[in-house]
Amino acid sequence: MTAESSVVCVFSNKGGSGKTTIAVHLALAWSQLTPTALLDTDPQGTATEWLKRRPADLKSPVTVACPGREAAERALRLAREERYRFVVIDLPPHATAQIAWLLQESDLILVPTRPTAADLVTLQQTVDLVHASKKRAGFILNAFRPQLVEAREITPILAKYGMPIIGVLGDRIAYSRGLPAGLGGHEVGDPSADEEVMKLAKRVIKARNDL
Repeated sequence: MTAESSVVCVFSNKGGSGKTTIAVHLALAWSQLTPTALLDTDPQGTATEWLKRRPADLKSPVTVACPGREAAERALRLAREERYRFVVIDLPPHATAQIAWLLQESDLILVPTRPTAADLVTLQQTVDLVHASKKRAGFILNAFRPQLVEAREITPILAKYGMPIIGVLGDRIAYSRGLPAGLGGHEVGDPSADEEVMKLAKRVIKARNDL
C-alpha cells in the first residue's frame, strides 16, 4: 500500500443528524475493498459499540475509540503510518479545539443534514466551523424522503452555503435495524440500501478527488 491516507471527517454541530450512520456505512463499504480505519471521537461511542456487536466473521474497518485529542492524534498518526487508504472520523456534535484540529487534518468534510426545520435552523453554526477550516466539504442528505415537500425544497436552501450536495442516504428501516446488530443497512437484505450505500461511497471518493 503506497497511497497516502484519505481522511474524511463526518461533522455536524447538531446531534441526531446521522453522523455515525454515515461514518459507519462509508467505513464499512470501503473496508470491503481496502484497509480502512474508523476513528470514533464522539464520547457517546456509538460507532465503537456498533463494532462490538459485529459478527467476527465479517470484514470490518479497524475501529478505534478516541475519547480525547491525545488519543485522536495517536490513532490518526498510526493510521497514516500504516497507510490505511481511508480514515473516517466520526466527530461529536460540539465546537471544541479538538474538533477544529481534526477538521484541519481532514481531506474532505461531510456535513450530514436532514431536510427538516430543526436541522436547518442550526446549520449555519456547522457551516461556519467547516468554512473556518478551509477544507473541501459537502453535504450528505440523511433520512431523505424525496416525496416530501421539505425534500424538494432542500437543494436551493443548501445552495446558499456554498457547499455541494455530495450524496444521499434515504429514510430506511434497514439503517436503524442494522446498526444495533453490528451490520450495515445494506447487509440486512434491503437491495435499495445496498445500492444507496455503494453509490454514496463512490460519490464521496469522487468528491475527495474532484472538489
